[in-house]
Amino acid sequence: MRNLLCICYNLPMKKKALVTILACLTGLSAMSVEVDLKKISKPVRKFIESSPDLTKYQASCLSLENCMTFTHKKDEYSNDDYMRHIKKYSMPVSKRELFNTLINEHPNKIWAGNSNFQMLYRPSSQEVFYQEDIDLRLEVGDIVFLELIPKLAMLKAKIPVGFKITALDEDKGQLTFSYLKDNKSKGVQQLDVVEMDDGIQIVHTSRYRSGSSFRDNHIYEPFHVQFTDQFYVNMEEQIKKKR
Repeated sequence: MRNLLCICYNLPMKKKALVTILACLTGLSAMSVEVDLKKISKPVRKFIESSPDLTKYQASCLSLENCMTFTHKKDEYSNDDYMRHIKKYSMPVSKRELFNTLINEHPNKIWAGNSNFQMLYRPSSQEVFYQEDIDLRLEVGDIVFLELIPKLAMLKAKIPVGFKITALDEDKGQLTFSYLKDNKSKGVQQLDVVEMDDGIQIVHTSRYRSGSSFRDNHIYEPFHVQFTDQFYVNMEEQIKKKR
């Protein structure tokens, strides 16, 4: 028998602060997922309000080489149409230190500066975590929401983004996360870690497509580099603090 899903929004008229999603499974007790909108930034709040059923969020790519086909303004884009960007980073740390920090450090210390961690949804347990939640470890399947603040001359922009952790494997030295289908840009990012004599080298590969030629060719790459550069600065700082 198919599972039945019931969605109920608890939105007070004056303060739309709470979205309550009741997952009603046939023959089982109801399980609720609550999102406290007061605890997340306005851009991310609007992102979630536009697609409030957290259980329906899906990754736009199953792996680095397997991304969804989508249509934008009557144009269809397949897996072969996604663009690719690769940048290498070197860090004087061990692979174990890197993955221990990725998994065990709070996301608001990893995604900080020009990207701010806002919320994490864990489908496996139907839990939601915020900046204030101390006990938080990153797991495969987690859906992370960030607010991106790119450096723009004379302009202020705050961009919401959501992605799903699809691979987190220390033995293989690999972390992969896919943008959600609801993002303006579809795609995936993958970190491949190689141990060197003086530390590690990380090959950061991104595949992306939005359907907007201007965004894909002129905006995505320079902003993406800003965010990844800061990400690795934050990672190295957190590792050094623990030594």
